[in-house]
Amino acid sequence: MANKKIKVIFHGFGRIGRSIFRKIISDNKFDIIGINEINPDPKNIAYTHNYSSIVTSNPKKYGKLQYKNKRFYIKNKSLSYYNISEVKNLNTIKEKYDVLIDTTGRGNNSKDWKSFIKKKNVKVLFTFHHPVSEFLMVIGANENKFNKRYKLISSSICDVVAIAPYLKLLNKHFKIICGHITTVHPVLSYQNLLSNKSISWNSPGNTYSHYALGRAAVNNLIPKPTSVLKTMKPSIDDFDTNILRCFSYRVPTQIVGSSDINLVFKKKFSVKLINQILEKEAQKQRFKIFSINEEPKVSLDYFNDEHSLIYDLPWSSKTGNLFHSVIWYDNENGYSSRVVDNLKIIFK
Repeated sequence: MANKKIKVIFHGFGRIGRSIFRKIISDNKFDIIGINEINPDPKNIAYTHNYSSIVTSNPKKYGKLQYKNKRFYIKNKSLSYYNISEVKNLNTIKEKYDVLIDTTGRGNNSKDWKSFIKKKNVKVLFTFHHPVSEFLMVIGANENKFNKRYKLISSSICDVVAIAPYLKLLNKHFKIICGHITTVHPVLSYQNLLSNKSISWNSPGNTYSHYALGRAAVNNLIPKPTSVLKTMKPSIDDFDTNILRCFSYRVPTQIVGSSDINLVFKKKFSVKLINQILEKEAQKQRFKIFSINEEPKVSLDYFNDEHSLIYDLPWSSKTGNLFHSVIWYDNENGYSSRVVDNLKIIFK
């Protein structure tokens, strides 16, 4: 499909859906056919795009989404609107398209997706770790192993997209013996403003077993387990991720994640050598994976950054064979940038 536009339908138009939409609306490699959203008010759907802080800062670039005559309009383009809640009913979409981007986060519908893909000669790209995925693509870790026969593909999660290529590079040079990672993740839309039941994000209607996640999101640092290592495992074959442990805080900020990483190496190393390796990698990379910061910054300074991760050089240190470092990543724009790269690889 080198010269043919990739025809896209969005299944879900939440935060990540809108972020990907913004990135490809003006990209001549893509042709957005329509938006499917469970929100029954299409004008409200348009509103959520138009009043994003990124869109309002540059409306010329991203365009204004309007709904009239039962269709969406943006930048001289006309898009269909669908209000289909279940995967089993997606076959009612008659328009031709190449890929359906599922940003819903729902992972309890594997049978429906298997049935769907038997009837449709299209690709499905999940912007989360769906258990039905045939391949979890993480650029900088395993994109070279993608096979055209895969139809159900996952672009993993923002933490893995940031951490996996970093770990792979360090293991290549120094061999990781063991380590511990603490992730710091901004608040998500399914959390509660006031303490209530802990709602499951991927199985609507069910309660999440980690009750602390149901506590008020606005004034708490909430410790929680994380699926980072489990989700990372399929994309890393250089070492066994079981040698690592991971822990997470959900924090009351809206954007930008971070990971505090401690690794024990088998081979001798120095912080200076690691810095040099990362700088060299950043200079030769094909995709925007690694970036390096040398200034005293805070989380918002990384807002809207397109890189998978930003290595915060001043916080790196060595104690014996233990290497400590901090990385940052925009969990919206950085992640969505790699999703778009995934699409280009899939349809290369």
